[in-house]
This record gives sequence, C-alpha cells and structure tokens, in this order.
Amino acid sequence: MLTRESNFRILLPSAWHRGRLDLLTAQLGKERGILTQTFSHQEIYPTALGCDQDESLALHGTPVAGGTLLHLAVDTDEMEILRWLLREGASVDAKAATDADGFGDHTALFGCVVSQPFRTGRQSDADCARLLLAAGANPNARASLRKRLRFVEDESMHEFRDVTTLA
Repeated sequence: MLTRESNFRILLPSAWHRGRLDLLTAQLGKERGILTQTFSHQEIYPTALGCDQDESLALHGTPVAGGTLLHLAVDTDEMEILRWLLREGASVDAKAATDADGFGDHTALFGCVVSQPFRTGRQSDADCARLLLAAGANPNARASLRKRLRFVEDESMHEFRDVTTLA
C-alpha cells in the first residue's frame, strides 16, 4: 500500500520520467529538499507502476540508484530538465548515496562518462558534460562504482574504486 511519503517519493521520479517540469516546479515550491534527495531503484522504477525489481535490467552505465534528479537527468540526456535543475540551484557536485560496501558517492558528471545514452550515441555531443563543467562540476571528484551491464558481451560485475571522471 502506498503511503503519503511513498507517493511523494514516487511522484518526483515519475514527474521526471514524463518530462513534467510543471509538476517538478510545483513540488519544488513545496519542498526545496528535492534538489538534494537521493532515490532508490524502487523509487525511480516503482513496481507499483509495473517496473521490474531487478536492478540489472536498468540500462545505465553509471548506477542511478542512490542518485539525485540531476543524476537521472544526465543519465537520460534530459537537457531541459538538467538546465532547469541547475537554474533552481541543484548542486553540480551532489553525490549519490553510498552502499554498505562503499560503492557510490559519484556525481552526475560520472554519468556523462559512463552512460547508456553515451553508448548509444545520444550524448556524443557531450552537452551534458559541457553544461555541468560550465556550472563548476569537479572532474576530479572521487567515487567507487560497481555495475553489471546487461545485454552486452561481458555481463560480469565490474568494480572501480576511488576513481575520477578523468580516470
């Protein structure tokens, strides 16, 4: 059963998925904290909306689970939402949550380097990276990433500890 809190946590990614800046703007007017909130896989892809619980089926290069709305906008090449988030004061260096094994802590800039849109050519112009860097993103921020890519030749888990976007 969905509670008021879970509805709120689902509303934000759902509004984002639909490109509904009007809903995001309305929610931002109620709660400025949405710019720094991090979201779990289940909140980004709610099973109540028919999404799969298997995180490995989400085709992301850099994990978006534990990320902010800024991470999500970069991962899906949503330039309009990305610009809106930055105009509204989202931190370009906001870090994703860190899991129990120490993986996470990555900024949205990591999603510009290792992302499904980049792999498919949608971010070949590097507009997301340029925008974040122009807004002051730190290319030397460090993070530890763990990701298993699906539907590729090597589907094994890959781990990268204490790396930067430049590395």
